[in-house]
Amino acid sequence: MVPKFEKLPPSTQQAPSDPRPVKYRLADLPTIPEETVGELKGRYVAAMRATAKASLSAERVGVTWYVVGAWLEADGGFREDVEHARQCRIDEIEADLEGSTNRSGGDVTARIFMLKGMRPEKYQERIVQQTFVNQVVEPEFEVKGVEGSREDRGEAAARTH
Repeated sequence: MVPKFEKLPPSTQQAPSDPRPVKYRLADLPTIPEETVGELKGRYVAAMRATAKASLSAERVGVTWYVVGAWLEADGGFREDVEHARQCRIDEIEADLEGSTNRSGGDVTARIFMLKGMRPEKYQERIVQQTFVNQVVEPEFEVKGVEGSREDRGEAAARTH
């Protein structure tokens, strides 16, 4: 038996708007006033200090990651401030992890994986893998033939089944 569904009237509710809409895109870069750019850069550095996550920080400020990329490319001082803020946040996470090893609470494993991603040079697995590119490696074994003719082997196989 197929259930019957009654037709519902169209919904009058609107989807909620994005709480952090992007205000500035890469195409808007030449038209953003200098004082606004300075304010946005400062807010971005503060967001990086809080999260160490580039895209999330850009979203919180109201710009796209491409705008931040253009700023990083053009402004060495801004690039230095952003990297300093990121490293400070990673140091905080690292210190928190070290402190939490002696007490229970919090997800230590999640913080370990976060640090592995943020500082792979320090927390990477120490596995060395060697690969051979464009080299032929000859196997080290001998192939020996089976005594007797092919027909003899076929007859023997038929007799055993």
